[in-house]
Formats: sequence, C-alpha cells, structure tokens
Amino acid sequence: MIELKNNPAGNFFLLAGPCVIEGEEMAMRIAERIVTITEKLQIP
Repeated sequence: MIELKNNPAGNFFLLAGPCVIEGEEMAMRIAERIVTITEKLQIP
C-alpha cells in the first residue's frame, strides 16, 4: 500500500481521475469510486 503524507502546512491535495472521460456513465462510476476511496482513507 502507498503511504500517504501531508505537507508541512497540514493541507492534503488529491488530484485523481482519468485523462479522458468518454461519457456521463463513466464519469459517475469514477466519481463514485473516488468517493469510496477517500472516505475509506478519511481524506476530506
């Protein structure tokens, strides 16, 4: 598993997603997965 670290200021920045979105359904699936992961890791 990848170790996550905050920067010294205490702010965490997450940039995630695909390079290309091929439609609304794909965008929604990706968004739901990102929400699941960030909730599990307690990333606001």
